[in-house]
Amino acid sequence: MKAGLTLLLLAAQLASAAPARAGEPPATRLPTWEQSHTLEGNQTVRTLRALGYCLVRVRAPASEALMTSRPGSAEESAAMTALTEGDDHPCLYQASRMVIRSRPLIRGIVAEFLYNRDNPGPRNHAPRAFDRPFDPAAPGWRETPDGALGRWLAACAVHRDPGHARLMIGFNHDSPGETRALRAIRPALLHCLPQGRSLQVSRHVIRAMLAEALLDFSRGN
Repeated sequence: MKAGLTLLLLAAQLASAAPARAGEPPATRLPTWEQSHTLEGNQTVRTLRALGYCLVRVRAPASEALMTSRPGSAEESAAMTALTEGDDHPCLYQASRMVIRSRPLIRGIVAEFLYNRDNPGPRNHAPRAFDRPFDPAAPGWRETPDGALGRWLAACAVHRDPGHARLMIGFNHDSPGETRALRAIRPALLHCLPQGRSLQVSRHVIRAMLAEALLDFSRGN
């Protein structure tokens, strides 16, 4: 029997980006991600983090393959399968098939643990120039049609402010520390957001995209 775990990520879907009007306040172009500290400890996220911690150690090649795959591609699907399926899976403890509703979230969690594996001690990243133009036709996910904008925006922001991205992944999801880090990196995100565009994403998804961007940044990409 194949091991697996059904995970329904109801709050982690990337909302579609709608055009913003000229002069629109920043809060309407990008969320503030402010929330109560009482929301810390989401059981689904905790389960996914435990899974990601294990996967990076016991299925490292598949974890790396996921990070290098194009969003929405057959290669991404193959990497997800390699990560989550198999007889007597060492990271899964219930007998049912795994269902991941938000690929950006699982990619981000895997990216965090790969980053921490590569950078086990304190490390200061200096900002670098970011000259990659936004390509609306870049690959994304069918269920998150504006994922290309979110990924590009995260990459741009991490190049401008890698320190706060690194600070963010040191805190638990939904924690006050994460809120402070997101508040600190938000100016970089707003600076990078193309004129006339807006993006409404959950804090889980923006964290995931920033984490993946930070991993790429730390590897010189």
